[in-house]
Amino acid sequence: MESCTHCDSVHTVKLNETKREGHKAVMSDGSLANDFDACQCFCEECGAFFISYHPPDRLERYFSEEYDVSDEVQDCQVVLEGKRKGKHSVIHQSLLDSCSGLGPEGNFLEIACGNGLLSKKFYQQHQNWQCFAVDPSHHSSQHRHGGVHFIQDFFSPSLFKEQRFDVIVAHGILNRTPTLEMLKGITSLCKKNALLSFEIVTLENSSFAPYIWDHSYTFLESVFCQYLNSLAIKINKRVNCGSTLQFICSYTADPKPQKICLGADSTREALALYREHLSAWDRIFAAHLECKAKYPHKKIALFGAGLYSAIVYSRLGKANVDVVIDEVRAGRSFEGMRIIGLDEALKLKKELLILLCARPTNMKYLKEKLADDFQVISL
Repeated sequence: MESCTHCDSVHTVKLNETKREGHKAVMSDGSLANDFDACQCFCEECGAFFISYHPPDRLERYFSEEYDVSDEVQDCQVVLEGKRKGKHSVIHQSLLDSCSGLGPEGNFLEIACGNGLLSKKFYQQHQNWQCFAVDPSHHSSQHRHGGVHFIQDFFSPSLFKEQRFDVIVAHGILNRTPTLEMLKGITSLCKKNALLSFEIVTLENSSFAPYIWDHSYTFLESVFCQYLNSLAIKINKRVNCGSTLQFICSYTADPKPQKICLGADSTREALALYREHLSAWDRIFAAHLECKAKYPHKKIALFGAGLYSAIVYSRLGKANVDVVIDEVRAGRSFEGMRIIGLDEALKLKKELLILLCARPTNMKYLKEKLADDFQVISL
């Protein structure tokens, strides 16, 4: 039995492991890795789906050496209210709007800053503030911006000693490190009433959860809210960012925060939803193979070089995928195949059958975009 890497409990349920799957491990940026030896479990005490790695530092090496921090990957396209947007345009603006009433001076910290664009935007609007940005990726060091103090390292409160912050941003990191430990570290650096911005993936909005191996911790939204409450963090605003959720919060410094109390209903709900995601993927894989058999003379194309395509490819392999079409990443490579754009795909349209696999909220937009020019089947 695996001990929970989040809370050390031994009341865990083993769910999945990369060795058992026998396929490449899919990463949240849509890439695939051969050498991830990992096991996914559920903790009945803290409510987290957690992944343990062998060797234990494998994920740290991935984020410091391999993780893609480019805008092409990080500013993924989402569909909100029927309109296609870059995710950063939503989440960055939400934070900057929430900071519009800040005083003339203060301290700002962004944890896991990636290419540092958000820290740069904040500094441009608050140039008398002390701004810090932390990220372990060696690629991040190539994106330093004047006025922002960049630290190439994994986040630790010890990096800042006696410094306290008025604004702390942690986007994307809370699914990739022990969440409660990270939140405790953040609150230890907060001034009272500090503004906090968190971006997370919850189990409800991630059908990918059973197959994504660099999201070490996933949970129901209600469970995450309990984590925040337990540490005197008050939620002021919840923002739907398409593929993720953003919580704009304040640190109340309440000396008597609420205790985390997960009931049996939460456990049942979490495990039932996880298994529902697995069943949905099994239907997608089966439908893909049925289409391949039904149209033997067509080239099978996946639209988008993101997570859906990566999971399909990791399970079904090159023999069942001929073409990957992606407007943003055209010209790059996807598992040895050159990604083509729509213009090039149009030249092949009589040969292609596009199997469309995407978030339910995105399907209508994508079908309308493709329907007039291509033969499309929604999986």
